[in-house]
Amino acid sequence: YLKESGLSAMADVMQKANTWQPATTARSSDGPALYAKYCSMCHGPDGDGRGSLASTFTRPVPSLVNGPFAWTIAGENQELRTARVIKFGIPGTDMAGHEVMRDDQVNALVSEVLRLRKK
Repeated sequence: YLKESGLSAMADVMQKANTWQPATTARSSDGPALYAKYCSMCHGPDGDGRGSLASTFTRPVPSLVNGPFAWTIAGENQELRTARVIKFGIPGTDMAGHEVMRDDQVNALVSEVLRLRKK
């Protein structure tokens, strides 16, 4: 997405990422299936950071259960921040965004990621 947008558009993309909010009424019930499809290869089926592709990255894949949660800003709404990371990724890392996901899918993934974190 950022490659297609070009470096000149990065500031606009980052502004959008920092202000975007999913529709709160939109929620899908397929969080576990979406997690299995889009997240488990890197973060692992249980969120422990040991997915089948984890060894291919230069930096270790963060555990969604134990952290580190470097992208989490103290005092910020965890659901909203997690939604933004899912939707737009984390610049400068291997965490890709899923900009084409609908709000209900993002919200379902947020619920699943936060469920794993609270184990």
